Amino acid sequence: MNKFLLLDFGASRIKASLLVDNKIINIQDYPSIKPCRTKNKCFEVSGLKIKEKFLEIVRQYYKICAYDGILICSEMHGFMVTDKNNSPKSNYISWKSERSTFGDDCSFNKLSLKIKNTFFKKTGMNLRACYPIFNLYDMVQNKEIKGGKIISLPDWLCCSGGKSENKTHVTMAAGFGFYDIYKNKWDENLIGEINCPVDFNKVVNDVEIGGYITLHGREIPVYTGVGDHQCAVLGAKNTDNTISVNLGTGSQVALINLKNKNSEKRPYFENKLLSVITHIPSGRMLNAFIGFMQSVNPENNWWKELEKISLTAVKNANLTMDLSIFKSAWNYNNGGIIAGLDENNFTKENYLASLLKNYIIQYKRAIEMLKPDEKYNKIILSGGIPAKLPVFIKYLDLIMNKKYKIYYKKPKYDETLEGLKIISKKYIGEGL
Repeated sequence: MNKFLLLDFGASRIKASLLVDNKIINIQDYPSIKPCRTKNKCFEVSGLKIKEKFLEIVRQYYKICAYDGILICSEMHGFMVTDKNNSPKSNYISWKSERSTFGDDCSFNKLSLKIKNTFFKKTGMNLRACYPIFNLYDMVQNKEIKGGKIISLPDWLCCSGGKSENKTHVTMAAGFGFYDIYKNKWDENLIGEINCPVDFNKVVNDVEIGGYITLHGREIPVYTGVGDHQCAVLGAKNTDNTISVNLGTGSQVALINLKNKNSEKRPYFENKLLSVITHIPSGRMLNAFIGFMQSVNPENNWWKELEKISLTAVKNANLTMDLSIFKSAWNYNNGGIIAGLDENNFTKENYLASLLKNYIIQYKRAIEMLKPDEKYNKIILSGGIPAKLPVFIKYLDLIMNKKYKIYYKKPKYDETLEGLKIISKKYIGEGL
């Protein structure tokens, strides 16, 4: 049985483990690589620092176990610009970058006017400033880039060993904003709007060898990386009749093969599509609201206070909150709001309970917007937040009127690692 190094590798978090005898072992978290540019709504990380960290991890794990391949999942909406030989021409631009919205006469508005009538029909995505198409357009407008090849973070890892097959998995390609997910090809009209000569890797639907790295005289294949959301949906054991609610730093609700033409779509495995609502305010937002309380009273542990909030407190909470506090968030409308304050309800408990109430209500609205038909009878929660905030399940079950069976089992490890384990067996199998 083949042994694998599994990597959930993003700019803001890195998790690694080994897969040996079909068991996930030696799980380790690594600190995120600090961004090298954050001004003017940028969020960029040195590609060379990413490469160094990747090589450090793969060498460290090979000393533990001589594995046979490397499987990767990663964030879908980041990119780098390289030359045709995969030498970097830019930093890694994360999905947290919203540089196209900076300034009064911003690039986001300019490009949106040009593509607003076709973008959703081709890409399955709504217009969002965090997508590479907008960040790249802004770079061209500001004369920071004159052309090159656009690659994802796992594409960069695949060529970090010096030998790349120049392939991109469809779950990553679709996140750029240039890929027609219905025709399964790069869209020349969207590419043309950038006004800059750009190229892309070949897109593959299967998890294939994307590159090689030499370790102790062996050429170890690095497989094309897949989207972390899709990997988590797979790892949480979702099927064609479950509703996936993934709760992490970012958050998504997804259904496999839902027949709803109006919902956003993302490529999934086996040529299926996910119907999704993405960028739902979650861990990133909670950190901001809790961070505010932490700044007021640093002596208190406000996450612990949030975890103590009871179901009764959530039911009785009466502040209305708009939690969309970053521009790419679902339902963003010029920033967040806290409404309904009066002299009697402006308390610590009501603030925290209202935060949870409004947070959970989002998911009821998202599920209802996707309009699942009768075959979808189960909600599968994934991510670490339900374990931290057990009232989430209780209140969601209450407001959904117990229509669905809600399933959550605190995972031994991240669902993304379980997803990579499934990929190793189902889509790669024994043969390398």
